[in-house]
Amino acid sequence: MWERMRKMNAVKKIYCRIFQLGMRIALPFLPYREPKLIEGVGGVPQVLREHHIDCVMLVTDAGVHGLGLTAHLEEELKAANIRCVVYDGTVANPTVANVEQARMLYLENSCQGLIAFGGGSSMDCAKAVGARIVRPKKPLAKMEGLLHVMHRLPLLIAVPTTAGTGSETTLAAVITDEKIHHKYPINDFSLIPHYAVLDPDVTLNLPRQLTATTGMDALTHAVEAYIGHSTTKGTRAAAIEAVQLIFANLPEAYYNGHNREARANMLRAAYLAGTAFTKSYVGYVHAVAHSLGGRYGIAHGLANSVLLPGAGSGVSFYLLPSVERAAEVGIGNVAMAAMNQSFFTLSLGIAAMEIFGSYMKRDNTLPGEAIRICALDTFVALMSGMIIFPACFAYGIEPDQGPSLIFITLTEVFVNMPGGRLWGSLFFVFMSFASFTTVIAVFENILVICCDCFGWERKKSCLINMVIVLVASVPCVLGYNLWSGLTFLGGKNVLDTEDFLVSNLLLPIGSLIFLLFCVSKWGWGYDKYFAEANAGEGIKLPKSKWFKRYLQFVLPILILAILVQGLI
Repeated sequence: MWERMRKMNAVKKIYCRIFQLGMRIALPFLPYREPKLIEGVGGVPQVLREHHIDCVMLVTDAGVHGLGLTAHLEEELKAANIRCVVYDGTVANPTVANVEQARMLYLENSCQGLIAFGGGSSMDCAKAVGARIVRPKKPLAKMEGLLHVMHRLPLLIAVPTTAGTGSETTLAAVITDEKIHHKYPINDFSLIPHYAVLDPDVTLNLPRQLTATTGMDALTHAVEAYIGHSTTKGTRAAAIEAVQLIFANLPEAYYNGHNREARANMLRAAYLAGTAFTKSYVGYVHAVAHSLGGRYGIAHGLANSVLLPGAGSGVSFYLLPSVERAAEVGIGNVAMAAMNQSFFTLSLGIAAMEIFGSYMKRDNTLPGEAIRICALDTFVALMSGMIIFPACFAYGIEPDQGPSLIFITLTEVFVNMPGGRLWGSLFFVFMSFASFTTVIAVFENILVICCDCFGWERKKSCLINMVIVLVASVPCVLGYNLWSGLTFLGGKNVLDTEDFLVSNLLLPIGSLIFLLFCVSKWGWGYDKYFAEANAGEGIKLPKSKWFKRYLQFVLPILILAILVQGLI
């Protein structure tokens, strides 16, 4: 059996090599063309008028559309009395379902042309829509491979918002059959866009992560086109120029996204790399990257990045701490920041430890219970960090921006992922459940404290605390709408100010009060605390005067230092 498979693979390899040789010989005679360039999106209406088009479909994705990147073009089209029908359902790896949905919208509105606005996914989707428009009886699966369209598409204008895919120049569209998780290319000269708009203004707000991965996609195109066996003098020159532009401008575009020159040069590099690999093909890196994208939904540029030689160093950079970088920032600053963060991540809020304590039995010691809680919380934090930190860097948000992580970063992540609306809805539903249960648990502690300390009846305690909670909730309710323009400490908005006060003041001060109550003679007292903590089975606190001195003197000083550090 294995011998038979080996012989079949050898036959396929010979066939592929003969096919590549034939294509290389035929290359000078094939109808390759480059898209005509339009200066900025403002020139699109004029081109449409020249082609007598008064209704056009704009194919994009929800992220690009939601950020308002298409707004200027839509306004230009409206001013020129050209009707614009928007399809923004494209996912990261466009699916057969995407194409069919967009095709139906195109036909229902009697559109006459296509504008692909976005990254490679939107362009691939628009190309496939055009193919299905001119070949209505031929399913996409039958177009897989080379020259299975062979019909002139409706006018297709490509507006790349990422500098990497080169789809604005290529004859390829890559589509995923979501039912069988199969990703396949459609290659035909008719798929080359008729026009391309290289406008750096639409890429100025491109998140860092996308800037990096799409830039590496363009680099992969150029390198594989240069080292392939079907190169020409023109493709080699284009590939070399693309590599030079990427090395000179990608770091600047990453760190200073509003540098128009760097953005323009990256668009130029992606365009050149696209023209090079259209004729010279790509190689094994792309072959594996497409398989990963089809099977697991991994963004194409990211898949290319991790498959390139030296990608392991990038993964190590992400996962392993840098002692050199910590030394530059200051070991003390790093330690302070870590301890400051621990008040929020380990305590889960001011009253969270009280909640845990309310449900603990005396069968186990407090140190043992604390270790289990901390281990579970740390595990959750590490798993969340593997998602949250890349998401922060991808959308230009610092990891310490508090409420923005939930209300901005995660919403953008869900919008851009396959099935994101479903998963995002489920996430926020479950988060609502978690919020309600946490509020109920915290509120119960407050009620009990008021009843015990002030002698209030439960009904009175509920009414008074309900008013207090409603008033305290106003910043959260109005912080992102009516009060969004208000600034307080250091130019912080309402929610960031509230987050600063809670994380940097209330949590450390609350921790200090709890600590002093447990270990000082003005509170519960160390001996009573020690006996309560060690009651039950499990890990116990050590009977050592040094440990007692640590809790009574060293730990309060550390908390005070963290408190001061958070305020300066």
